[in-house]
Amino acid sequence: MKTIAFLLSACLLLGSAAAGAAPSDAEQLQTDAYVQVVQGDQSFDAGRLDEALGQYQEAKRLYERLAAGFPDWEPRIVRYRAAYCDNRIAEINQRVGERAAFTSAQTAATAPAAYYGAQPDYDSGYAPAPLPPATAAGVPESLYQSALRRADALQSQLDSARNAEQQARAELARVRGDLDRANRSLSQRSVEADSELARLRDLQSRQQAETQSLQAENERLKAQLASKADLEGALNDVERQLNRVRGENRELQDQLADLRQDLEDCEARVAQAAEIAAEAQSRAAAAVAAPESAPAPEPEAAPEPPAFDPAAFDWPEPVAEEDIADDESIPELREDEAALDDEPAPAPAPAPAPAAAPAAPAERVVATWPARPIPRGMEAADFVRVLLANGETETAFATVQKAREDAPEDAALATLEGIVLIRLQHYAAAAELLHALSVEHPDDAAIHANLGAAWLGEGFYAGAREALRNAIELNPDIGGEYYYNLALVCAMTEPRDLDTARDAYRKALDAGVAPDPQLDAILP
Repeated sequence: MKTIAFLLSACLLLGSAAAGAAPSDAEQLQTDAYVQVVQGDQSFDAGRLDEALGQYQEAKRLYERLAAGFPDWEPRIVRYRAAYCDNRIAEINQRVGERAAFTSAQTAATAPAAYYGAQPDYDSGYAPAPLPPATAAGVPESLYQSALRRADALQSQLDSARNAEQQARAELARVRGDLDRANRSLSQRSVEADSELARLRDLQSRQQAETQSLQAENERLKAQLASKADLEGALNDVERQLNRVRGENRELQDQLADLRQDLEDCEARVAQAAEIAAEAQSRAAAAVAAPESAPAPEPEAAPEPPAFDPAAFDWPEPVAEEDIADDESIPELREDEAALDDEPAPAPAPAPAPAAAPAAPAERVVATWPARPIPRGMEAADFVRVLLANGETETAFATVQKAREDAPEDAALATLEGIVLIRLQHYAAAAELLHALSVEHPDDAAIHANLGAAWLGEGFYAGAREALRNAIELNPDIGGEYYYNLALVCAMTEPRDLDTARDAYRKALDAGVAPDPQLDAILP
């Protein structure tokens, strides 16, 4: 019994220590109560029942105070220990009552003695001494029989207690056997766990090595991609240079054609001059033949210039576009170009008078950032979206404007330009562009949604409200930010529409938009 009580106390102490930290008052109450329980067990085992009774009662009072003041503080353990104290108190009261009954019976049956010695310890196998038989001293037979019956009852209780102790010892032996088996199993599992841990560590090392190898391969691929991008940039530069050379070749061919036309005009003028010279020579001969009737002599005509022979002129051969590879492959054109630079350029023809200028639209925003070339095999719109996702807004703006020069009717590129203008806070330009697109594409929800955002930034709230409503009607899954914009404009601008604002704000929150304290206050 003492061993079982000690094991139970140790289990309770371990459970209390494993429960973790809590408020200091509850922990102090639990510690004080447990100290009283341990001291009560020691007093009970030593036979000091009155002292043990007071200690168990104090422990129960502390546990009741702990349960009332801190109901969430280990309630199962508190209830268990309070019940343990109750059982001990009841057992002590029973033993005290049995001892009093036995003492009174023995006192009535025998003569009183001056000193009876220490109280017997019922747990140590104590058995009361047999009562003396009735004598002629006048002890009543009924009192003697009653004392015998009480002694037999106490002996039966003692036998039951011994049997219970034997069963408890057997149970303790079984528990110890289970504990030994559990310890052996735990040791075996510990060995297996160590082996598994070593295997996992080895696997982790191999995975780390593979990861490092993959990272190195990734870096190598990145370097290849970078070199490929540089190569594509060089190819683009060569292509631009080739286009420039082709343009220069076309200009040279036009200039050569103009020179041929000038030479033909010179030939005509030379032929006319030759005719004039021949006529002058004939007139001079006639004047020499008839001097008396000749008028005053005319001045001597200039000598006739030599006749122009077109076949003798060294014309440069024209170069075809498919024969142009680089600057070094057309030396003749370079020489002709240098020769033409020495000659004065022909005066340009007077330009016609300009027509009446149309009404000036809103000032167009022009990108100041260099455009990025579109990667081969990738659509311009997709590349612009990638730039926006990477936060390169200025580059995206320049790139989409450059792409729209080649595809001015592309609605997707125009919409992306409007989105970039909104991000750059050029709301007026974005609204003008997106409004024209909404007229051409009335069923495109994205155009209406971004038009609403542009008008909202510009301060045109009525137009923003109408555009956002159109976008949501065309596509209810357009996005949470547009529901938020509609809630904002309906709740905070006149005329207010709180019902629409409340519904749009709820859908924006459902779509993942962060709560707005202002809207939370306006839309309870």
